[in-house]
Amino acid sequence: MSTNEDAFRARITRQFGSDALKGKRRYSTGVSKADVRISVDESLEIDDRLVLVEIDSGNAAKLLIGQYILLSVFEKRARDKVLFVVVHYYDKYNADRTAKNFQFIATSVLAEQALPFVALHESDLWTLLDGARSLEELWAKLTLRVTGTHQ
Repeated sequence: MSTNEDAFRARITRQFGSDALKGKRRYSTGVSKADVRISVDESLEIDDRLVLVEIDSGNAAKLLIGQYILLSVFEKRARDKVLFVVVHYYDKYNADRTAKNFQFIATSVLAEQALPFVALHESDLWTLLDGARSLEELWAKLTLRVTGTHQ
């Protein structure tokens, strides 16, 4: 059975090559008794830049906020070198809802620590990918879609 994650991986691999995706990325406090862990479904490395990708298949907007906060705390890269991209596969989901929630957290809680983010529906992702011939072009298209934060 094919999943939305599989569909995403197939499209990215078909368009940018088999080495484009770098796999799931995991973060952890490393404290054994009180270890806090978070991961993303997929990642892309473009030179010294990182794209963290979460595939939302079940309308999990509330869970995504916690993930966004933890990723913003754990990821230490300069904020102009990292993007958190949420791709919603849930039918008729309005990705603006996620963007508004993330923007509130970014400005009210995280400030300069907030990761730049892009939240979009999978159909918008495919439109965005049309014509992108390289990961550099993908990065450029994604950064144009960054919502708010301090960028």
